[in-house]
Amino acid sequence: MDPQKIFDTVARHLLTQGKRSVTSSIAALIGKRSLIGKRRGAVLVRQLLVRQLQHVHDSGDTRLWKLDLAYYARLFTLNADVLLEFPEYPNASSPLTLSTPANPPDLDRYDHAVAYLTAAPHEICEAWDCKPDHPASCLFSPAAANTSDYSFGCLTQIASGHRLAETAELTALIRSDTRIPKLPQSITAADLPVFAGWQRRLDTYFERPLAAK
Repeated sequence: MDPQKIFDTVARHLLTQGKRSVTSSIAALIGKRSLIGKRRGAVLVRQLLVRQLQHVHDSGDTRLWKLDLAYYARLFTLNADVLLEFPEYPNASSPLTLSTPANPPDLDRYDHAVAYLTAAPHEICEAWDCKPDHPASCLFSPAAANTSDYSFGCLTQIASGHRLAETAELTALIRSDTRIPKLPQSITAADLPVFAGWQRRLDTYFERPLAAK
């Protein structure tokens, strides 16, 4: 099974069931023989894709599965049309399950920003001010297509109810995520991966350039 078929099969399965299964295995869903082949490079790509999709299922927020799947479609250069089959996902009654956001297979600028502020937590508020020359300001960019458009809020401003994201859908989802601190002074190093995960989702949602490694 090629990566596109793997992605389509898994995406349909996840968005149809809409909830996490304790016993679900992505490898079992697509068949372990799909991960076998003569071309080592192609096999590694399929295995890496399956590992990331399994992470979405195991650790991703179920209401954000569609955004996470779109992110990996871009990352692996796959067609994401299958996601258009589920225009109403998530529905209004979907429970918000909070957990660790999915991570990319390689380090990106958000990972580097998290590492920087973890080593220098006293600079978190300075980075939050979105000073363009700060190496970690990308974690606190506005929830908008244009990361320089400060008429829209960052995650903290939206979560606190003071500002809006560029779309009502994103505003509602961000405010539902209780992991996001509501004051910059409350942000700790432990919160930084939440900001990184959201910025990756926003990159995909607005088709912003993916974070450079």
